[in-house]
Amino acid sequence: APPVAQAFGWRAMLAGVAAAALVLVVLSQPRRGIWDADRDRNAAIWTSPFAGLRVVWDSLPLRALALAALCFASVQVTVTTFLVAYLSTEAGMGLVAAGVVLAAAQGGALLGRIAWGWLADRLRAPLEVLALLGGVMAAACLFLASLQAAWGTIVFALAAVLTGASAVGWNGVYQAEVARLSSAGSIGLATGGAMFFTFGGVLVAPGAFAGLYELVGTYRTTFLLLALLGVAGGSLALLARRRAAVAAAR
Repeated sequence: APPVAQAFGWRAMLAGVAAAALVLVVLSQPRRGIWDADRDRNAAIWTSPFAGLRVVWDSLPLRALALAALCFASVQVTVTTFLVAYLSTEAGMGLVAAGVVLAAAQGGALLGRIAWGWLADRLRAPLEVLALLGGVMAAACLFLASLQAAWGTIVFALAAVLTGASAVGWNGVYQAEVARLSSAGSIGLATGGAMFFTFGGVLVAPGAFAGLYELVGTYRTTFLLLALLGVAGGSLALLARRRAAVAAAR
């Protein structure tokens, strides 16, 4: 997208993204009937909008896990929102090069979602993997905050890949664990309720980060403080594991 925007303008770039989305819609249609094979046409549509929140909040493991996701999502959206601004204003990169580094972060997320899911299945310890992700996320934020212009684009891209793999790559393990910790009849409700907390972080974090930046005057310091959210999310994932173990023992 950055080279297209530079060569043809940002409108052309957005038009290309829209065209790709429409192509995906068309390509998905032949498979829709298979994916919806278990659809219940008699399912109630109008239910309490807060039912999912109650399911999550009434379960101690799900509550801790949802709060962990709030922390992780805050790191995710903050990094993807402010990374280009940070690299172009304080790390000495051009806008296009900074956009390429952001693309590298998204590439890291692509690989990370697969790798973390594989690791969680391999170890049969998804909550521990989420706790590890919180630690990696914190380390990635510290790495970003320490970048120097003289280090070069390759080091910047490595930092971005590490950040993307952790700060953007946690979602799959999280959503699978929400389903696992939910009762059989409430997986959909629990997933919706848990995503409320996830997007709570998406909603609040950018404004909070911008306000913090206005207060401290530098992106480096704000990324340093962002690492604390990674630690908090990892700690909450361990708390969810402990509460799940207690619930299973009863």
